Amino acid sequence: MPYSPIASAVSGLRSHCAECFCLAWTAGLLAAFLDFPLAGMGLSGAAVLAGLLLRLPKLRHIRKNTLPLILIAAGLLSGTGLWQHYKQSTLEPLCALDGETVSLRGTVTHLLHRNGDRDVYTLRTELCDRRVSVDWYAESGTPALKIGDAVSLDAVLTRITEDYASHTASQQAGYGKYLRIYKADILDITEGTGFSLSRAVSDYRDKISQKLTASLSEDTAALMNGMLFGDITALSDDARDALYAAGIGHITAVSGLHLVFFSTFVLFLLKLLPLPARLRLILNAGAIGLFILLVDGSASVWRAALMLLLSQSAVLFGRYGDTLRGLCLAMFLCTAFAPYVIGAAGFWLSVSGVLGIGVIAPALTAPYVCRKYLQHLLRLCIVSAAVFPASVLLLGQGSLLAPLCNLVILPFGTATLCIGFLVLCTGGLAAFLLPLAEPLCRFLLAAAKYAAKLPFSQITVSSHTVRLTVLLIALLMLVLLAMQRPTAHVVSAFCVCCLILFGQIVYASLSAKSMLQIALLGKGTDSAAVILCSGEAYAADFTGSVRSPRYVEQFLEEHDIRNVQMLLCTSPDNLAAYQTTLGDIGRIYDLSSDNELRADRGALSIRAESGRLHLTWNGISAEILPASDETPAEAQIVVRYGGTPQSADRFVKRLSPALPAESCSAPEHGGQNRLIRITADGRGDILFLE
Repeated sequence: MPYSPIASAVSGLRSHCAECFCLAWTAGLLAAFLDFPLAGMGLSGAAVLAGLLLRLPKLRHIRKNTLPLILIAAGLLSGTGLWQHYKQSTLEPLCALDGETVSLRGTVTHLLHRNGDRDVYTLRTELCDRRVSVDWYAESGTPALKIGDAVSLDAVLTRITEDYASHTASQQAGYGKYLRIYKADILDITEGTGFSLSRAVSDYRDKISQKLTASLSEDTAALMNGMLFGDITALSDDARDALYAAGIGHITAVSGLHLVFFSTFVLFLLKLLPLPARLRLILNAGAIGLFILLVDGSASVWRAALMLLLSQSAVLFGRYGDTLRGLCLAMFLCTAFAPYVIGAAGFWLSVSGVLGIGVIAPALTAPYVCRKYLQHLLRLCIVSAAVFPASVLLLGQGSLLAPLCNLVILPFGTATLCIGFLVLCTGGLAAFLLPLAEPLCRFLLAAAKYAAKLPFSQITVSSHTVRLTVLLIALLMLVLLAMQRPTAHVVSAFCVCCLILFGQIVYASLSAKSMLQIALLGKGTDSAAVILCSGEAYAADFTGSVRSPRYVEQFLEEHDIRNVQMLLCTSPDNLAAYQTTLGDIGRIYDLSSDNELRADRGALSIRAESGRLHLTWNGISAEILPASDETPAEAQIVVRYGGTPQSADRFVKRLSPALPAESCSAPEHGGQNRLIRITADGRGDILFLE
């Protein structure tokens, strides 16, 4: 029989039925999560129609393709349906409890001691006929609780809202948490008297953490706790930002690397015993389960555990390990039992990393034979390229030095991790090795901070158009890889796409510099403003909140701005917070002592008085004033801050004095965390910062 490309393609597709269903399931679930259920249904209908058309006599030679297409349609429909069911049965009823007072009884599953603040207990309880987790921020006088204790409360439930500075709502939604408790009356506390595996694991973790703290310096102990348990609460913001800017922040996010280390050590010990292979696999699975409890397993940890167990069990059932199939099955299992995982950034970063290191890198480097370290560097570049789209789309930035830093700096982190796991697995008996980890961790932090300061160490993307381009490029690359195009073609297409992306980023940057941008930032009635003009940044704080500097810092980081030319502040205490957070500040004006200020910065003129900020740029006037100020504003652009979101916060735009005002209210966003962009010809728009 002559060779037929179509028959070959059909055979290849038919042998990947599991991948077809799992990927379609994930696509349908993601489409519904992003509020595109119709798109998922449309794709499903198209797949079903294509499957029916394949039944026609003229297409008998590819009739075998019907099964994969039916599985694709089933996956899309099932994924879309699952999210709609979860949304109607769980998400919406829970969010509807916002502000309600309910009586509940929950068991403490996790606790966090916060220095100088309230302890946080995670309660496993029942709401809306569903078992859910709720974080309780206990009052300072609350009796200390342990994991396994049960508590009855009359609690006021508060919905977790999106916070621009920390993206709290989206992060917690990735763990299936939508409600918090800040006010509660304790009705009863029942101490857990029986054996609790979670409590035992937590106590063991605390024991190891105490050994790390006693043997290492503060920064090193914080880094070791992050590397071993994923707990970065004690790690300074500067160190955390430096690790991620250098592209090695994943070492503090427990995932595949940590599980491989742990599982390898456990299997080494089990092989010393005369046990059957299947019993070793069962014991290893149990050990991995304990490890997940130890690190408060996130979606990426569950994904890594499922893939590792699937790979280890393949040989026992007479099959070979397939990375792509294992990844697809792990994605399906993770999202089938916890649909909310589809929105977790860590889940997608983990999936992207595995896809890069286990599927894309071997496929692209297989045709080339070179020295081992060159091939390793090449694979690291491919993995970084695979993670880059998810990092840009979900976090707004990506590291350009990740391949080099992973090659040069990460080995020191790996050596540190080995020492940490020896201490962890021996119950602290190997603590005498911890002094060896001190210089390794210090070098790791110093090298990461140095790399983060290098020019072009990372790329920050704030333009939605550029993010869409990144998404399209990622899809194009996946299509080329799925079509098994020659490596040279894929690399050539990738280089062309990178040039297009670079040009678009440069164009977006130049366009932003030619506009006047006013960002109103804060939470509730706390407000600060950042004005961007000609590549320079000016900040003004109106309410004196100590939280505002973090919002300003977040906005500047997203727009890749490293210093502020001028700061207008209303509180000396707040001024110190700005100097600590922002560091390099040009000129500082204390509005609490200076009632009026006038400054000219090129084409931009700034005047401040009595809580008002007047801006003039290219003949366009703008004014930022408190919502409580009833004095009429005659500027072409008026921005009001503070007050209640529904009535006071608004943006008014007058294209010319003769035209009526256009008022755009945003009650859901509270009028805060929005960016107003004005061009030289007076046109403008509003972007809500998420």
